[in-house]
Amino acid sequence: MITHEQATDAILDLFATAWANATPIAYPNVAFSPPEGEPWVRITVRHGEATLVSLGTAPCFRRRGVAIVQVFATEGEAGAGALQLADQVVSTLQAKLTSGVQLQASAVQEIGPDGRGHYQVNVSTPFSYTQASA
Repeated sequence: MITHEQATDAILDLFATAWANATPIAYPNVAFSPPEGEPWVRITVRHGEATLVSLGTAPCFRRRGVAIVQVFATEGEAGAGALQLADQVVSTLQAKLTSGVQLQASAVQEIGPDGRGHYQVNVSTPFSYTQASA
């Protein structure tokens, strides 16, 4: 049985391992000071809706959510640095299977200047997994 916590940990571990030292990473509920003058990313895992997929003594549920990686690159490069990092995020998460969690097609959204010297691009990757009752 995959729990919400296990699904979150699987996604965070996949990202941390594949991203390595490409940029500093801000994680949920962990203190972080964004570096000045260099790119960085923030990853967030949001759980969403669920559907009942089977009944019986141990019902199964299909759980869905989205992994969001916010990319912050130096402003003034017309977003090129942020978009290059966003493409790396897509390669890292899109169409991956990790510990029973299926990540799907990623979407890239240009947000623009963040008001603190960075240009922001968000990468959203939906995910799903099956959870069986005990």
